[in-house]
Amino acid sequence: MHFKSLMLSIAIFLSSILHLTSQVTNHWETVVYNEDILYYSVENADIPNNWKESDFDLSIWEQASGGFGYGDNDDNTILYGLHSIYISIPFDIVDLEDINEAALHADYDDGFVAYLNGVEVARSNLGEVGQNIAFDEFAFEPHEANLYQGQQPESFNISNDFFQSDRNIISIQIHNRNATSSDFSSNFFLSVGVSS
Repeated sequence: MHFKSLMLSIAIFLSSILHLTSQVTNHWETVVYNEDILYYSVENADIPNNWKESDFDLSIWEQASGGFGYGDNDDNTILYGLHSIYISIPFDIVDLEDINEAALHADYDDGFVAYLNGVEVARSNLGEVGQNIAFDEFAFEPHEANLYQGQQPESFNISNDFFQSDRNIISIQIHNRNATSSDFSSNFFLSVGVSS
């Protein structure tokens, strides 16, 4: 009996060691790049609240290469006179259990809110946490993009609990500071730390 208890204890200990080992990040992989083809909508009216959900019908939106702006050397798609733009990028996760951590890298001018499968995961210079932002609201203050200056984008840690098996969607709304702003930037990357 004592032997069986000892063997059970050893098995539980080894299982916990293997579990902890599997949670160590081996390397990082980028699942969404700033230049990926994405869906977007330039709004002049509020859009449905479910625009950020994974089952939202994106077929009514335009498609283009990510990185929107006024053409100041960090934009893949040039659009002028932007007050706000809404973007959504679907991507697949093959092995959900392999993800230990995640980060959104954001290069923007002037403010944004980001959602992963409908859950807010990052926000800067735009409203309060959890607040829905109307299409015609402005960012709090000017915020300059970093990439075109040779600097790194800002990084926001994301809980890996918000990912789903198979289809996922990262949805981001970006707002300008005012209607006469001379620039606009929206370059976003989503990366995951994986254990294998």
